[in-house]
Amino acid sequence: MSTELALIFDDTVIQTKQEPCLYDDSLAYMQGQKSKKKPLPPSQQAIVNYYNGSDKSLNQIATTFFARSLLIGTALALFGDNKGKNSVIQNSLVASASIEVFLMYWYKVKNK
Repeated sequence: MSTELALIFDDTVIQTKQEPCLYDDSLAYMQGQKSKKKPLPPSQQAIVNYYNGSDKSLNQIATTFFARSLLIGTALALFGDNKGKNSVIQNSLVASASIEVFLMYWYKVKNK
């Protein structure tokens, strides 16, 4: 039985080495497949447009920021500790801002 598993493993490894790699979302970064890249999420597109000097980039950033804040705030209101409406709003804005700052930092570092 163990030799059968080894043969299956060898066949799988040999096939993947001979055939071109397929696009896999989870391994796209490590595989470095830029030609088959899917479109960026809206928040990342807004950051890319900002660094590329697009006129509408600040509107896009604000839109994605508030949409993300609404999404986070809804989840906090439904599933979080309800300490008050102001707490939910403040926490959702801070969470969304931290994601936005990280995206800006990541894009700047990645494209140095």
